[in-house]
Amino acid sequence: MFFNVLSTKAATFNKIEGDFSFCFPEDYRSFLSEYNGVNIEDYYVKVKDLNEDVMPNNLFSTDDELNRTLTLRFWNQEYGEDIPEHSLLIGDFQDGTFLLLIPEGEYKGLYYYDHAYSFEQSDDGYNTYFLAEAFSDFLKSMKQDV
Repeated sequence: MFFNVLSTKAATFNKIEGDFSFCFPEDYRSFLSEYNGVNIEDYYVKVKDLNEDVMPNNLFSTDDELNRTLTLRFWNQEYGEDIPEHSLLIGDFQDGTFLLLIPEGEYKGLYYYDHAYSFEQSDDGYNTYFLAEAFSDFLKSMKQDV
């Protein structure tokens, strides 16, 4: 899989974990340690509940010196009150929606978060769709758009 790396700085975790009461799962922590945010082109994932393919755009960085729209801190400050406690928006899709990570509990997994109601099925009551149980599974689910 080909990524355009967003930052060459070492990923930092403690401040984000403290500020957002979030515990990084090991597979996601390892990914950030290696890449610290990426831009993704020409890949898609299937949102089974919507029967739609969506194209990932960015997986956010811990580097707060980047453009703020590429950072974990910015989006989680913006939408912190709208997402479940102890979860984190970790990326976005080309349609302007988000990738939500819930690291533990009954709803553990990665979700397509349609906060802007891009799909007609989405509304105030239901706008979050399961993608994968673990970050590594999400990465494996990406298919190249040919």
